[in-house]
Amino acid sequence: MKKRSFAFFSACVLAALFALFGTLAACLSIRERLADFMTLPLAVLLFAVFWFAAVRLKPFFSGLPPALLLILALAAAVSVRLVWLTLMKTQPVSDFNRFYITAGELLRGRVFMPGYVAIFPHTLGYPAVLSVVFRLFGVSVAAAQGFNVFLSAVVVCLLFMIGKRMKDQVSGFYSALLWAFFPSQILFSSFVSTELLFLTLMLGCILLYLELISASGQAIGVQLLLWSTLGVLIGLCSAVRPMWPILTTGFALHYAVFAPPAAWESGKRRAAFKAAACAAMLACCLLVNSGVYAAVETAVGQPIARTGAGWNLYVGMNMRAVGQYSHEDERQFSQALRSGMTANELQEYFSGEGKKRAMDNIKSGRMGEFMMVKFSRLWSVDDNALYWIRQSQIKNLPSRINPEEHKDKMTLFLNIWYYFVLIAGVTGIIMSARRRNYAPMLYVIFLCGFVLLFLLVEANGRYHFPADALLCLLAPAALCASDRVGTNA
Repeated sequence: MKKRSFAFFSACVLAALFALFGTLAACLSIRERLADFMTLPLAVLLFAVFWFAAVRLKPFFSGLPPALLLILALAAAVSVRLVWLTLMKTQPVSDFNRFYITAGELLRGRVFMPGYVAIFPHTLGYPAVLSVVFRLFGVSVAAAQGFNVFLSAVVVCLLFMIGKRMKDQVSGFYSALLWAFFPSQILFSSFVSTELLFLTLMLGCILLYLELISASGQAIGVQLLLWSTLGVLIGLCSAVRPMWPILTTGFALHYAVFAPPAAWESGKRRAAFKAAACAAMLACCLLVNSGVYAAVETAVGQPIARTGAGWNLYVGMNMRAVGQYSHEDERQFSQALRSGMTANELQEYFSGEGKKRAMDNIKSGRMGEFMMVKFSRLWSVDDNALYWIRQSQIKNLPSRINPEEHKDKMTLFLNIWYYFVLIAGVTGIIMSARRRNYAPMLYVIFLCGFVLLFLLVEANGRYHFPADALLCLLAPAALCASDRVGTNA
């Protein structure tokens, strides 16, 4: 009883934190005029319409075969992305261009900018996967975009299975459909970027975890093997974006607080097994990380940095640039490169400089205001993808959509959908806590981790990309409006 009471109390705290997150994002958007003043009213109206339609249609969708619902969601996701890619012609720029060139160079047995990769080893993960696509289909932007469409289809399948595993097939269908039509996610199919691959692997980790906590009746050895597999998958995920601390901590916290005990578990035995399971996950994750680092080190032919946190902290604490990459940071980085420091020394140097910036911000008395501005830039709007579309548009090959001409309308639509899903997500997590359905608390833990991380490090607008999928998993609890509870984990 105490365990369940503590779980309910923890769920209420997480629900309150997430409600605060949504309220703060909306208030800062209004205060700083980051979004059109019509965004929130239209998002509320859209939520009301979707709620009414979702409740009315739930009996109909419940009677359809799960495979048919999945096919419908897949058809929606793939078709809208293919139409978008046909109408909007883009070329890789900035980081996207570096990924594109790196993948092409890997086909020739070379590493593009090996010194840069040594400083940021994770930047080789996505190009390594993309190079396989290029080997099969040729080096082209179209091949990379086709890979994005394939990954989008996989994401839809994973969202459907996760939602179905948490509650029922209709919840899975609604989660998949919300993401399929998520405007910013559609726009990201144009970019040669890490986001979709990272999201695919992260959702794979979540699905495996949900299967783990529901298969607690299996033999201890089998369960530990599955936890080790989860650690391996997290390690592979971090080879694309180094988020393993958030993922391992999130899974461990949720398992410790919310996972239902198995029949054989009792007292100290339960605590010992949970500790062993989390240790197995972490050990395998770190082992995979070490293997990836060794492979990158061999590829670039020089010692690599063991973390990119130093540089990210340095950029994130730049108050003048609102925690985003700036020309000032670029000059400092170039000077550090010319100094002859090793990759690890350079990261340690910027770690020290980042801490100095943080202390200066605290002494100035403006650290709180700075954190709020960073929060608002990352979480109060969802139109960063449009910025990159405008930067990536091929000027001498006119597209059928002119993002410059329709910038305001596209921005409004992007943010309306984001706030609609955010409202549904906040409502859904409150309803889940009330019903003692604890599986969705995992997504709130991850969201809290992302928020805290990007308050400290570089706050690029596209970094909240995986959070949109988590919101789509939270929303059906509100849209389905049913008292039925699924995985009470």
